[in-house]
Amino acid sequence: METSSEIEPWAEIGNVPLFEVNKALQGLREGVRCDDGRVRGLDDIALMCSPETSSMDPVLARRYVMLSARFDKQDNVEYVKMLSKQLTRIGIRNIFVNTAGDFGVATDACLAQARILLALCTSTYGEKTTGTYETYMELKYAREHPGHVRLVPVKLHPKYPPEPPGPEEGRNQNQVAFSPSLIYINGINETSSGTYCKVHPRQLAIDIARHIHDLGLWSDVYESTASKFSNDD
Repeated sequence: METSSEIEPWAEIGNVPLFEVNKALQGLREGVRCDDGRVRGLDDIALMCSPETSSMDPVLARRYVMLSARFDKQDNVEYVKMLSKQLTRIGIRNIFVNTAGDFGVATDACLAQARILLALCTSTYGEKTTGTYETYMELKYAREHPGHVRLVPVKLHPKYPPEPPGPEEGRNQNQVAFSPSLIYINGINETSSGTYCKVHPRQLAIDIARHIHDLGLWSDVYESTASKFSNDD
């Protein structure tokens, strides 16, 4: 039986990732697909990551919400994909990296375009692992560039700030980054049995949109060509 600290995964309703990098794309056609349908190759990505050019080209400007999450469980992967789909339908441009291993170029590309870092705080978020590119480093980047990237946490586990396993650097950074003065978006509900479950991705997307509007960042990440919700979503 689950304890009150465990999360029941929300059932899958769809699977449409906006930004998924697969190692099969490597080669001459290697690149990153964004929500505008463009596939950007390594040369474009390198340009995005260059501070000399990223501020000059409007195409490379910071206009996305980056979904920063641990993909250590399949439930987390599916939830992020569904949340991405719902955010897109509202009109929020968003990107995330979904790879099996280190893929630093893709992570750098996401961070270079991110106006908001949406930290999806599961129990292991911010863990300092052996990998070079991880949520620990994404959070560190946001802390070091507050004028460029706005940190917005989403609580997806009863324990907040997260206390991930591994080296203490991860727990220490979480305690500092997710201070009491930083307002988080609640993404869990308590059930009648005393357990917790993640809220429906559609509802969470709406709450995120309201929060972004309240922060005064709506125009930075809004895509006017968004589709409307249907009763089936």
